[in-house]
Order: sequence, then structure tokens, then C-alpha cells
Amino acid sequence: MILRRSFIGVSLGSRQVACAELTRRRRLGRKGEWTVRSNRVEPIPPGTILPSPIERNILKPEAYKKACDLFLDERPARSRIFLGLPDASVLSLLDFERLPKKKKDLDQLVRWQMEKAFLYPLKGARLSIQDLGERAGGKRRLLAMAIREEILAQYEAPFRQRGIEAISIGIASFHLFNLYHPYLLSGSEPARNFLFLSLIGQNFTVLICRGGVVDFVRVKELPAHAGAEGSGGEADAGPPAWDRIWGEVSTSLAFYQESGQEAGRQPERSSVDASELTHLFISSDIPLSKVEETVRDRFRMVPVYLSPEGVDALKFSSVNDGISLPLLSAAAAVAGDSV
Repeated sequence: MILRRSFIGVSLGSRQVACAELTRRRRLGRKGEWTVRSNRVEPIPPGTILPSPIERNILKPEAYKKACDLFLDERPARSRIFLGLPDASVLSLLDFERLPKKKKDLDQLVRWQMEKAFLYPLKGARLSIQDLGERAGGKRRLLAMAIREEILAQYEAPFRQRGIEAISIGIASFHLFNLYHPYLLSGSEPARNFLFLSLIGQNFTVLICRGGVVDFVRVKELPAHAGAEGSGGEADAGPPAWDRIWGEVSTSLAFYQESGQEAGRQPERSSVDASELTHLFISSDIPLSKVEETVRDRFRMVPVYLSPEGVDALKFSSVNDGISLPLLSAAAAVAGDSV
């Protein structure tokens, strides 16, 4: 017997709102595969979304709502929405000998651990927790995300106005990491020590993995740089320059090498050092410049550019204007909801 369900993935960035409708064909006893059946990537005016863990994120709510509505108008009223947010949350990697069986108990334990690490109360923040797997020694590694309810309400507003509740909320760059995860593991055999670099617009995310398990996380909103002349005679804000990006990669590796604890927020480090990383996987919508030369000479790693067409977990039956990274990120909000 074949079952088919429909899901909506939404990826939000500083330059666009991307939406994708996915279906999954399930045969009883098997997971099945995801198919993208419709999609839309809608540009938004500069300054519409400004990611921040503490400040207001949606600065132009009407423009944001309009971009969401253009896709939602064509969808069923009771759609299941998966949201992929820009990096506007408080993140932490946590290790536990054992995990509580009840979700409520796990949330309380994670919240307490994060408040202890950050010395900051998380009352009024919503938690999203992902199990990243078992580390050497048997401890479970969790990725915890905390985002303030008032910030989350801004992102959810266009959906709630239609009576739609998001059934999953996460970070766009981590959704992509989850989507690519099988390829990252096989491509970095046998040690599985690698760096994953995600660049979606101005959102910069580095994940360093040891044995295939995340060992270090660093996220940052990079400033734009002056681009080509716009129609009004003023320079348009373009994506960050690669020299700035490579500098941030170097800084991330320095944090990892020297202490492994960015501002005390990382869990107990493994014994691996940065020199043992073998591959640098790049997921980017920014045109690449001298990537292979830079990665091999400066970082002593094998560069691997992750192409949207190379994702085995997805099929694209109807795609407008090619498979862009924002579109892939929207699909990943559903298909990459977990590793």
C-alpha cells in the first residue's frame, strides 16, 4: 500500500523567502523518498529581515507577509509547515550520559544546562532540540536552540493569521547539514573529521565534526559589501566577499584549535585538533572564487562544493528557474528536519 502526504518547507533569509511543497511516497514498512512538487523563491526588500537573538527580526512585516502569502495563497488551508529560520537563536552543544524519556523532562534539563552555561535566563524562549548521535565514550550529543517567543511570533505571524501552526522550527543551515549528512560521512571516510561551511546570503555557519558527530558550532551574520551600481545610482548591498569569509573560517578554526569552547559554550572537547580535519564541504549561494587553491593551500583540506543537484534524498518534479540554494534550504526544512 502506498501513502502520500504533503508538507510545506519555508526557508527565511535576509534576501528572500523560499517555499517548497514536498510529498513523500511511503510504502508500508519503508520510509520512501521526498519529491518537490512546487516551489517559489520570492525576493524581499533589503532590511526586511535582520536576524538577532534579542532584537526584533522582522523590520518590514508587510513585505515579509506579502512574500509568504504569494506561496500560501496556492496551498491548502491546513498545510503542515516546517520553518527554517536564519541564525537568530542561542545555540549550544550539550553532552549527557543518559536522556530523560519524557520530552518535558528533557526540555527542563536542557533549559537548565543552557541557562547555567550562558548565565542568562531563558524563560519565555522556545527550545528546539536535535539528537546528533553518540560520541566516543557513550555520551549523547544534543544541539539545543533557544529562540525568544516574541521573535518567533514575528516569523510565524503570516501562517498563524491563516490558522496554520508550524509543526517544526529549526535553523536553515542545520537543515542543510542534515540533508547532506550521509554524503558528508561517506565523502570524508575513514576518519569523518571535516568542516561544513554554510553560506546562505549573509548567514555564516561553521560545523566541525569528529567521527561524523558535531564537535564545534559557530554562527555569524556577516556584513554585506558594496555591489554593482543599482538603478538608482547607489551601490547595492552584495554578499560578503570571500576574503572576509576565509578570514571567518580561520577564526573558527582558531577557536576550535585553541580551546574548543567559544565563550565557554561548547561541551567537553574531543582530542582531535584542526590539523586532523581532512575535508571542507561548502554549501553556498555566493559565486566561488579560487576555492580549491585557497582551501588546499591555506587550510590543508580537500575542498568539496555541495551541489543542490547531488542530493539523493530529494527528487524535483517541478522546479522554477533551477535548483537554487534557498529552494534547497526550503526543501531541507522538511527533508532535513533531523539527521
